[in-house]
Amino acid sequence: MKKSIWSRLIICFLLAGVITFLLLNTYGMNLLEKRLRDNKLDLMYKEADLISSEYMENFYHSNMTLEALTDQLRSIDTFLGLRVWIVNSDGTIIADSSYTGNAVNINLNELDPSFLSEET
Repeated sequence: MKKSIWSRLIICFLLAGVITFLLLNTYGMNLLEKRLRDNKLDLMYKEADLISSEYMENFYHSNMTLEALTDQLRSIDTFLGLRVWIVNSDGTIIADSSYTGNAVNINLNELDPSFLSEET
């Protein structure tokens, strides 16, 4: 009798461990990925707000040159890993945070609409 109770207890303990492991590796991972994605999105919004309120305001009031603006964008690219394009009202890229700067003077309105899709 005592042996069967211990065996049932061990089986229940192992079953609870397996179920906990499976729940943490499926549902827990999805929650963690969502939280990390939301944190990254929040960080990107804060950086976009900083760029528009500080850097672009100084640039439009001629307190900052285009080269200085590009240097600030490159520092954002270096530290956060976020590539930033500054686009004028015509759709032309005037500053690129990439060190190659190969997107400058490209008009986004003339590109294929699938250029910025998530699949590519």
